[in-house]
Amino acid sequence: MLDLEVVPERSLGNEQWEFTLGMPLAQAVAILQKHCRIIKNVQVLYSEQSPLSHDLILNLTQDGIKLLFDAFNQRLKVIEVYDLTKVKLKYWQINFIFFFSGVHFNSQAIAPTIEQIDQSFGATHPGVYNSAEQLFHLNFRGLSFSFQLDSWTETPKYEPNFAHGLASLQIPHGATVKRMYIYNGNSLQDTKAPLMPLSCFLGNVYAENVDVLRDGTGPSGLRLRLLTAVNVDEGFYFMRLTFLAGDKSLAAKVEYSRDRNGVSGVTANSHLTKLRWAGKPSHVYVHGKEVKVVWLNLEVKMGNQAAVSTCAALIRNIYTVAKKDACRVVFHSSGCGPGVLADAKMRVFERCVYFGDSCQDVLSTLGSPHKVFYKSEDKMKIHSPSPHKQVPSKCNDYFFNYFTLGVDILFDANTHKVKKFVLHTNYPGHYNFNIYHRCEFKIPLVIKRDSADSQTETCTTYSKWDSIQDLLGHPVEKPVVLHRSSSPNNTNPFGSTFCFGLQRMIFEVMQNNHIASVTLYGPTRPSSQLRTSDLPQ
Repeated sequence: MLDLEVVPERSLGNEQWEFTLGMPLAQAVAILQKHCRIIKNVQVLYSEQSPLSHDLILNLTQDGIKLLFDAFNQRLKVIEVYDLTKVKLKYWQINFIFFFSGVHFNSQAIAPTIEQIDQSFGATHPGVYNSAEQLFHLNFRGLSFSFQLDSWTETPKYEPNFAHGLASLQIPHGATVKRMYIYNGNSLQDTKAPLMPLSCFLGNVYAENVDVLRDGTGPSGLRLRLLTAVNVDEGFYFMRLTFLAGDKSLAAKVEYSRDRNGVSGVTANSHLTKLRWAGKPSHVYVHGKEVKVVWLNLEVKMGNQAAVSTCAALIRNIYTVAKKDACRVVFHSSGCGPGVLADAKMRVFERCVYFGDSCQDVLSTLGSPHKVFYKSEDKMKIHSPSPHKQVPSKCNDYFFNYFTLGVDILFDANTHKVKKFVLHTNYPGHYNFNIYHRCEFKIPLVIKRDSADSQTETCTTYSKWDSIQDLLGHPVEKPVVLHRSSSPNNTNPFGSTFCFGLQRMIFEVMQNNHIASVTLYGPTRPSSQLRTSDLPQ
């Protein structure tokens, strides 16, 4: 049985892995694949005919968890625990003020009753009753609980003359949680997938959108708006720790623990610049009881991950001592929590690549690819004019695969110049699904009318083939049927796709009329064009 930590409006996970709101689909699948011996029986649920009309769901049937991904941006939108008997849950509040305590509110020994939820999460607005589902919904920011009523006698009766209506009804005592939801914002119904967290970049660069550039003859290149997380060396990280210690002073014990565990040496390095007790212990009253309060000021220069690790190690030692004395530790921080990159920020920039660019040009513009793939044969060669007259090459063309950009770049084996771009939409039900991050492309299409002037329309990742044909007209030739499989003896469970050629582009169309990929090809351009332009932050 999984033992997981709940962080409202953020994540569900443990020390080894974490499902974070805003996480790309591919990262969640990678976690499931890595821990396949623990997390078993995972289902992928999607709409085959209308993949954009319903969320894409990863259903962890053995653990009673659903991960709901936005159908458009394919980032994690909602985490649902629909069977609390299959998982243990504990609450760690890690915000600007947070408690270092992981207390279970759901386990084999602890039932998730309304009293238990109130004790763990505190007070909130009254529950809202849904008569159709016979469920009470208790909402916190970024977290919602649905309570099952045990019998029809507990069902509340609606009183139309009551001032506050159903929203003010109280949840019956002893009601147990049936479902739990983690989401972004105040409302589960209105929630949207947040932007990708900095912790999910993992050194990669992602494409926010890709614009296809074109000249008078057709596509000429790509302009990519890229996102990445970069480290910065600026400012300090301030933290103040408060110990509600009862009648005991923890100062000496914490200092002893810090020395004994070998972390006091960090005060001499460049990362931890100050660590001192702020004044003498003082007495305050909390809920009518006198307690002793001890403050500790911590100032850390943030330059790299070592500083964050130092903070985390020091605080763990302090918490270990405090826990033995059954005291509560409150952290007041102007940065983020320990273990989170406090010295990272989002960087947005643009890069352009063109047909005819050299391999070195692309490497300096986009960086190293995730994979280099050499073509063993060209199966589409038979459709070119006079294929028998073409001199066979002694070397093979090769692809640069940029999985997080959703783009492949094909280089000519002889000239090492760009000859094709492939843009992937990553729709479920396609053979290459989950290999590429979805490429949010925009392709200008030239529409020739009866008049001399021509119009320009835009094709996007979400355009259907029927609408493109209405704009460009039906292709003269019949489509090429593409059968993909891992080996000659295997079959593709998703079926074949159809390739149509228009305006120096090949559209690969799925059986549900959505575009699986677009291949661009065209003449070369001078490689001296401007390729880089940084955007203001």
